[in-house]
Amino acid sequence: MADITYSANGITAEGSIGANFNLSALDANGIKAKGSIGCTFILGILHIATGITAISSIGNGGFFQQHATDCFIWASKKDEMNFTKDPNDLRSVVEVKRMAMSWSGQIYQIFMLSDVGPAVAYGKNGITLLKPGGQLGFDWGKQNLHPIGLKGKTSVVKTSRGHYFIDNNGFLGMVNSQGQVSLTDYSNYFSLMSKNLVMVYRNDIDVVHICDGTYGYVLTQWGLGKGPATLSGIGYKNDTLYAVTPSALVFAPFTVTTDIIDMQTRKEKVITGFEVGIATTKDLYGQVSYRWNKADAFYTTPWVKATRYGEIFIDASGIEFQFSLNLSAFEATQIDYWNVLGLTEGNIQQEAA
Repeated sequence: MADITYSANGITAEGSIGANFNLSALDANGIKAKGSIGCTFILGILHIATGITAISSIGNGGFFQQHATDCFIWASKKDEMNFTKDPNDLRSVVEVKRMAMSWSGQIYQIFMLSDVGPAVAYGKNGITLLKPGGQLGFDWGKQNLHPIGLKGKTSVVKTSRGHYFIDNNGFLGMVNSQGQVSLTDYSNYFSLMSKNLVMVYRNDIDVVHICDGTYGYVLTQWGLGKGPATLSGIGYKNDTLYAVTPSALVFAPFTVTTDIIDMQTRKEKVITGFEVGIATTKDLYGQVSYRWNKADAFYTTPWVKATRYGEIFIDASGIEFQFSLNLSAFEATQIDYWNVLGLTEGNIQQEAA
């Protein structure tokens, strides 16, 4: 059993430690440990007023030797910082309790939903909500949230809005503070990414970077966009932002395209331009894709530069359209409004994109 002691403030970081990762002594606010923890390990949790304050590990070379097919955690008593347990005596529950998941495979991560609220276990074949209870403090209720496991060990991240994860089908999931799950089908993007993808949260601007070295995306509260492909870590030190990346980060210029729009009528329409409200110092361009038959491919106009008033004059006609905006160079911004101007047989003159 590894020799681990805990400081009064507990662990200040959450995560998983991979094969042959040697724990070293950290500062007074962190965990102090000696020895090597082998294989990917399972987090055990200690629930006190400030959240998760201790971790344990299970697996070959870990604290408690178990078969590789086992899928469980050890949970300690509430308000106790002690994981003392005889691994050969599974009948006596004194300081910790063995708690199995309802699905097989490894547990990749455990994140709290709030400082004093429930936790969520994310694994290879499922996602489970864990709620503390019982008189002894280590009786945890379990509720299966999602029957499909994570795409990879690092395809989950904790943010100020909740937890975001990517499952094996390429769906983006979000677990809110109430333990409720919502799913968005981004499989046409995420299914192309490898299982080694990393989700990194930048809390100062509230965005999640999703990268695997080949593909890169940025998730905001408004949706998904393209981003750098090689970012694997980010954080501030002494008010300076640092990024972990094997190569220079490449940011694509701002580009956005709407879904297919027909102005709620199947009659012929004539587009004359856009009005765009956007805060930017870069040149803004607009483009229209159009077609006359829903089974045909779209035709696309050239990019047209906006005036200083945010007006873009483009002539196009058809039944269905897609509208696009583009900046000449990278700049962090957002669209306040975007109006499409034109005429239809029903005399519709304006439609918000």
